[in-house]
Amino acid sequence: MHALPTRPTALVFDFDGTIADTRAIIVASYREAFARVGITCPTDQEISATIGIPLASAFRELTGANDELIGRAVHAYRDVFKLRGYEEVEAFPGMVNVVRDCRAAGFRMGIASSRSNQSLGGMVEHLGIADCFEVVASREDATQDKPHPELLLSVVSRFGLEPRQVLMVGDTTFDIEMGHAAGCLTCAVSWGNHNDAKLRSVHPTVLIDNAADFEPLLGLALRNDVPR
Repeated sequence: MHALPTRPTALVFDFDGTIADTRAIIVASYREAFARVGITCPTDQEISATIGIPLASAFRELTGANDELIGRAVHAYRDVFKLRGYEEVEAFPGMVNVVRDCRAAGFRMGIASSRSNQSLGGMVEHLGIADCFEVVASREDATQDKPHPELLLSVVSRFGLEPRQVLMVGDTTFDIEMGHAAGCLTCAVSWGNHNDAKLRSVHPTVLIDNAADFEPLLGLALRNDVPR
């Protein structure tokens, strides 16, 4: 792990694969959606590689299907996901305390996620961290998909800050490339949906391997129960 060149004023987190471990529920929902619309299901690894971009874009990348079929698949996925609820969603070890401690340390806090506003808000509430975030931005807040910087720049604008004052934290190349395109510092986390090699290929400012790494990176006094 390398040091940041400057201390950020604000932190913007991706959600899926960064704060919350949603891979199992996402993959299961994709598999059921594919079955409902009669499309051959890709491998779990192929599905996981698309986590972080909007559903329609992911289905298009995975299948190359036409818009009508993609629309049906998206509808089926959302129906399945809604039925499953949020009880299966858990934060990665230490991340709830990291979020709370970053907020207590005075960082301005945001989320930039490709998830819909409804499910994102519900999951953040489920994890008990909604009060930690000043800005929660979802796919409805941008017309362009990650890694286009529009979503992140909308958060930066709502903070009233310059991009160089913001650290984008994410688990996929989409997050890191979005951060670079926006002019922000970037922090890749290795516990999510893209592996170290893939993350290093897009040259994040820093790459960390566990929640405790936020302590030296940001000068935090983390709680003793943050896993190392």
